[in-house]
Amino acid sequence: MRNWFLLGFLVLAVGLGCGSRPPHGDDDDDDDNADGDADSDADSDSDADTDTDADTDMDADTDMDADTDMDADTDADTDTDADGDADVSTVGDACVSDNACEGTDAECLTEADTGWQDGYCVAGCAADDCPEGAVCWDDLEVCLDACNGDGDCRSGYVCGGYLFGGAIPDGCVMECEGNIPCGNGYFCDGGRCQPSGGNRGVWEACTDDECEGFCLVEADFGAAAPDGFTSVCTERCDPANDTCPAGSRCAEAGVGLCFPECDSEGDCPAAWDTCVDPDGGGQTVCAF
Repeated sequence: MRNWFLLGFLVLAVGLGCGSRPPHGDDDDDDDNADGDADSDADSDSDADTDTDADTDMDADTDMDADTDMDADTDADTDTDADGDADVSTVGDACVSDNACEGTDAECLTEADTGWQDGYCVAGCAADDCPEGAVCWDDLEVCLDACNGDGDCRSGYVCGGYLFGGAIPDGCVMECEGNIPCGNGYFCDGGRCQPSGGNRGVWEACTDDECEGFCLVEADFGAAAPDGFTSVCTERCDPANDTCPAGSRCAEAGVGLCFPECDSEGDCPAAWDTCVDPDGGGQTVCAF
């Protein structure tokens, strides 16, 4: 019974196969030629299959080989992009880490480390070789975003001025609010640092431009100024290499600042300061 079933299946398959062959004009001839034509038709089918196997579409695959030209173009474009990337500068862009900045000896002046709003990408310029659109600040040997006026700079930045003890070229730098970012010998005037030329000493009362170092003002504290605070002179310093004037010493207060030495509260001239040992080293200063 199974053999009959298989035979029936084979007959059905052959019938379907014959029905799918390409039509020929002679296939509609009378059935009495069926026996003689069967071999001929089979041969014709074979020839037709041969033509099909010889399908010229396969030859057209050689056109596919021409796609290697496209691959070559792609490689060329990639090389161009790579060269382009080497010339791209992000000097002046916001950043949170050195990895975000491109260029020779590139680094990020992070807001956390420098106070520069949203960070600022710089690149090295020892050979004055800043990329297009940037200018070399020789004092620090870094490239800054070039500008002709404040309108060319990001929000929170101004064009030119003074910073860290030196004049800034026509480059965008952080807009100042207090005097601490400007450093010794400078004060913040209209958002940019300017020379002060003052000569008052540590903890003397002051206005912006009267100190040998700089005038510590309420804006330097933001919203955290001590109650009753009044402006006094101080200096930026390095606690590891104390260069404060005689009668004062360097202590950490977010940045290194010079504070007057004291033995008791009575030695501190201002009503808002107190005699403390800021680092536990046994040396007390008048601080806030």
